[in-house]
Amino acid sequence: MKSNKINASAVFELLLVLLITAIAFVWGSLVAQMERGYDAVGGEYLLLLFPAVYYPGKKMILDGIAELRKQNERMKKKMEEKATCELLLAGADEEQARMKITGTFEGIFAWAKITDQLCRSLDISPAALAGMMPHLVNDYRRAALNSRAVRVEGKAGAEG
Repeated sequence: MKSNKINASAVFELLLVLLITAIAFVWGSLVAQMERGYDAVGGEYLLLLFPAVYYPGKKMILDGIAELRKQNERMKKKMEEKATCELLLAGADEEQARMKITGTFEGIFAWAKITDQLCRSLDISPAALAGMMPHLVNDYRRAALNSRAVRVEGKAGAEG
């Protein structure tokens, strides 16, 4: 069934190309005859080469589009593997204003979205949040170490 559709569309396309070629040739011959004032063989006969130029040209264009799509997919994969995003933090000085984040697009987007939501809920600027981060990370590490120490002591006390 599919081959019939392909053949029908190919036949329709061929008939359309031949019809356009015939119309263009007749029109070109009439215009050339009116301009010359007599019958002669001239450049209008080059219009008969249209089908010979159309099909290779169509193939070149379709191959070019397919190659561009492949390149686009390769670029997407490469960029998804490792993406670097440079953010400008408002309200920070020149050196602190630039921050580079490396990761996948999804990860960077999620990080930026979470940061934006956090800044809005705390009503602080991203620069202020960035300034607070070292202290917050140290507090988190201390709390995690204390929690591990408590769990280890709890397990040792339960065994003994």
